[in-house]
Amino acid sequence: MGEHIGMLLENLHVETKENTVKLIADVHSSYFGEKTVWAEIDEKYAHALTVENYNGFLVGLLYPAMYVGEDIHIKGSVSARLLYNINHYLMAFIRTYSARCKTIQVTADKTITDLPEKAHHIGTGYSAGVDSLCTIYDHLEKETYPQYKLDTLLFLNTGSHGEFSKSTTEPKFHTRFEYLKQTAPLPFIALNTNIHQFHEFFPDSHQKTVTFTNIAGILTIEKYFAKYYIASSMSYREAIQFGKKRLDISTEAFDPILLPLLSTETLEFIADGQQYTRSQKVQRIADYSLARQALNVCVNGAERTAQNCSHCEKCLRTLMTLDSLDKLKEFSTVFDLQTYSKYAFKYRCKQRLLYYSNPFAHDNISCASYHNRQVPSLIMSLIVCSPNIVKSMIKQILRPLLKNDKHNQ
Repeated sequence: MGEHIGMLLENLHVETKENTVKLIADVHSSYFGEKTVWAEIDEKYAHALTVENYNGFLVGLLYPAMYVGEDIHIKGSVSARLLYNINHYLMAFIRTYSARCKTIQVTADKTITDLPEKAHHIGTGYSAGVDSLCTIYDHLEKETYPQYKLDTLLFLNTGSHGEFSKSTTEPKFHTRFEYLKQTAPLPFIALNTNIHQFHEFFPDSHQKTVTFTNIAGILTIEKYFAKYYIASSMSYREAIQFGKKRLDISTEAFDPILLPLLSTETLEFIADGQQYTRSQKVQRIADYSLARQALNVCVNGAERTAQNCSHCEKCLRTLMTLDSLDKLKEFSTVFDLQTYSKYAFKYRCKQRLLYYSNPFAHDNISCASYHNRQVPSLIMSLIVCSPNIVKSMIKQILRPLLKNDKHNQ
């Protein structure tokens, strides 16, 4: 390996195991120790694994390395465009996004500008959520330009299915993939990784670095895609209005800035969906047969069936919009409308209170008002939600006191 203070990536290679193939690289790090980083895919797509460069693993390890202040050196090739953007622009953004991160040196033995084999597929992720279904609707059902029309869907494991260190992560990933495969309207690829293993040591890691981990995973099969849509959760206006509040919390609001900087000479990442608000997306897919059959937004859903619970934050957010659009009955096969009715009014009150501070609440209340749905008054909302408000205030007061008490013991 030789002397190196910081992080070194080397020995990029492919290993075959049963019906899957893995792209693997060795990681030598002063902070993380001796590890491997990998991406795994069905052997049917073995040709997509990009062994010609370290682009995916570099992007996946960049934020953790900046967080702990380790320089990165690649004993191999990376995209010339990507390396240039990292050193000239991306690190400056990351330091603006998170003050905890440090500027580091990122170097490679060699830069390249092309790949010997590259496909021309157009892809996006498929989770059956509102964002992904809207992207699929726009670029599969409604797309009029062949060079932008979807032909492949991807299901990634880069942190959204739980922490890598938790034993439930991979079973959850595979269960969800098998469930979604039943309704996928295009070839559907599962890509498993351990990239999120390097992000778990800082708080709320998945949302904090979701753009980097997702792009890292996709770049490990860079040869397969010419264009890839990242379905964004916030509109342009919301990103501008609430973006400052998303600093050091979630990179999703900043996709229009990040994705051009993370694109390479052969793969263009496109931030899609920011031309709509969340309620506008729901309205676009409300008459889409795939959405009525497969819409899945739940954070509490059953592991085996992935059914919507109809009372968690994301379920209620979506159901409130469908209610405003008078489209609840059309989604009765994927939501329990009786359960929703028990929580609907209190949730509307909560959204009324969050109108000025939360982009989704702002959008949902505005949508309800536009469609002449009754919106609770501020006074009524305070009365209904006051027990929860008091509980939240008590927790905020007690949290630092309990921390100090624990520290003094």
